[in-house]
Amino acid sequence: MKIDVVIPWVTSDDPKWQSLRQKHAPKTQKEEQGGLKSKSGDSDEELFRDWDTLRYLLRGIHAHMPWVNRIFLVTMNQHPTWLQLPKETSDAAGRHTLQLVDHTSFIPKEYLPTFSSHTIELNFHRLPSLSEHFIYFNDDMLPVRPLKPTDFFDPSGLPKDQASLFRISQPEYDSIYGHILLNNVALLNQHFSTTDLKKHKKIYSTKQGLAKVLASLPYLRYQNLPGFMNPHGPQPFQKSTFENLWQLEPKVLNQTCQNKFRTIHDVNQYLFRDYQLVTGRYSPANISRRTRFFKDFPRQFPALEQALQDPSIKLICINDDITDDFQKSNAKMHQILETHFPNPSPWEHKK
Repeated sequence: MKIDVVIPWVTSDDPKWQSLRQKHAPKTQKEEQGGLKSKSGDSDEELFRDWDTLRYLLRGIHAHMPWVNRIFLVTMNQHPTWLQLPKETSDAAGRHTLQLVDHTSFIPKEYLPTFSSHTIELNFHRLPSLSEHFIYFNDDMLPVRPLKPTDFFDPSGLPKDQASLFRISQPEYDSIYGHILLNNVALLNQHFSTTDLKKHKKIYSTKQGLAKVLASLPYLRYQNLPGFMNPHGPQPFQKSTFENLWQLEPKVLNQTCQNKFRTIHDVNQYLFRDYQLVTGRYSPANISRRTRFFKDFPRQFPALEQALQDPSIKLICINDDITDDFQKSNAKMHQILETHFPNPSPWEHKK
């Protein structure tokens, strides 16, 4: 079974990108967010600033995931200065290949240019030569210890995942994220219900963790799906999931992709994950144990350093939520990650 990795990447340091984004930016904040002044819209700098964690993600994949078939690095005609070109390179052992892919190579031209992560995610299945089985990594998700294909897929090819029903709530009215999750579950409820979960019975599997099963039980009394808990970590997908949903709901997906920036009317990639769960196209596993999540830096730097020394932790996620000087915190982050990932990947320029 071939397993690919897909990584979207962007940096706001590129003057050409800045100019293009400014050209297409909505005239008002209200227009940009589809009616809300959002604290988490695409005007937020942390969506685009570069921690340079991609360097350590590639080091982690090379060191800890040697079985990966191909790595797709998806960009808008950008690349890190330290990355080797040409567009496709293999490591010295002829193992996995890194392929730099521009948006124009797979996203339909009517959606371009796009500054919405949703448009990029919803079109992953169009990546040329993408395998049926792939893992979606954000560049802040780092493998820190050896991982196996069976950490992400079972032998039959089903994604390892955890169906935990969860009531969607949003503590802040002007946050775009809660609206999008509600859109996802509303769309699913047009085609599915908790009856579908009870039919394939995976919702009851204790392989997902007993606490997650018990948390789901109260919601199974009702017909409508309340939503699913969505852990922030690497997500295994089947390409056919994307193809099936595009056939099922082309209008809604097309509407999202038409938006140059994220809006409250969008759906996002969690829709595809939730579709896999409600249709039973997953293998029950306790994925909550897979990734340790960190935010609120610099306060959490000591916890991050401790986690990197913990042999039971295989993946970490470093969320951009700087509460102090970014440059100072970024320098500290590099110091910590360089200590854990001292060896350059074969895709870095030799110093």
